[in-house]
Amino acid sequence: MNKIIFTLFLLCAFVFTAKSQSLQFSQVLLVSSLDTVPQDKVWKITSYLGEPDFFTGNGSVKIKINGVENAIATRQCPYNGYNACFTETIPFPLWFNSNTTLEVSTGCQNLSVIEFTVTQ
Repeated sequence: MNKIIFTLFLLCAFVFTAKSQSLQFSQVLLVSSLDTVPQDKVWKITSYLGEPDFFTGNGSVKIKINGVENAIATRQCPYNGYNACFTETIPFPLWFNSNTTLEVSTGCQNLSVIEFTVTQ
């Protein structure tokens, strides 16, 4: 019984002393070239603007995350007709922490970003 009470006491002490963090709105950004999430900030990517050619045939919209290219949308027209085209997009929003580099790449004009400050 004493072990259970001691364990509950330790658990409560840990829960009440843990530091909590919250996010405070900072600004809205439009990223169109290589950029880095600043220290003590997080970025929430809410959407992208694809190149005009992306909407007229097969293609991909890609961004670079820490230098690695990632597709965020693909468009395929298997029958070369606009009525038969379909687009797959990864679910938004995307969240990135401090010191992450982001860059628009193939088929992407810019990224819509909301910046938050991490507060304690």
